[in-house]
Amino acid sequence: MTELLSGIRVIKFFGWEQAMATRVEACRAQELGRLRVIKYLDAACVYLWAALPVVISIVIFITYVLMGHQLTATKGTLVGIVGKVGCGKSSLLAAITGELHRLGGRVAVWGLSKGFGLATQEPWIQFATIRDNILFGKMFNAQLYREVLEACALNEDLSVLPAGDQTEVGEKGVTLSGGQRARIALARAVYQEKELYLLDDPLAAVDADVASHLLHKCILGVLSHTTRLLCTHRTEYLEKADVVL
Repeated sequence: MTELLSGIRVIKFFGWEQAMATRVEACRAQELGRLRVIKYLDAACVYLWAALPVVISIVIFITYVLMGHQLTATKGTLVGIVGKVGCGKSSLLAAITGELHRLGGRVAVWGLSKGFGLATQEPWIQFATIRDNILFGKMFNAQLYREVLEACALNEDLSVLPAGDQTEVGEKGVTLSGGQRARIALARAVYQEKELYLLDDPLAAVDADVASHLLHKCILGVLSHTTRLLCTHRTEYLEKADVVL
């Protein structure tokens, strides 16, 4: 307080009141200008935070309406297809295979005449041995067969069966669990060695550990050189995809 009073006394003694008032007003004007800029930026951020999602949704909708769907998958890519139940993930795969009648658009798949690997949500299992279900009429290749069993996490299951892969399963695989049927169907598709694979949520019927094994050992492993369209509801695996639809 003493120093403050001494300063005031000096200013009054030398008659500097007007000069000091001018300097204080100039500093105050700069302060108000900066505060005004900060408030404008704050208001703009609040506006963008509220309006940006709406603007993005409108732009996406307009793009969707004007340009329509277009999916391009180059050889060797993993395309992740995600969406809620009933949104058309399986229908997209059915349109590619020709099982679903198209009202418009065009589907062009290179090498489709050579066949493709397909793993559906409801795997079809024939009344035969597990090995015959996997080979599906193709010549037995011991090395490839071992790789497929490992990639599809079937070795542990076969080790507890009385006849191993020679165990006969009932019609539609009634003697197997849902996860076992899904993995045998996936193994059958992998064993065919195609260049295009349509995978309709093969990870849904298995637990998290087995799903992780199938993703890394099979989809990202044995099938890494192929083109894969993977429908899934497990969004945590989409980060591995090259394209997400």
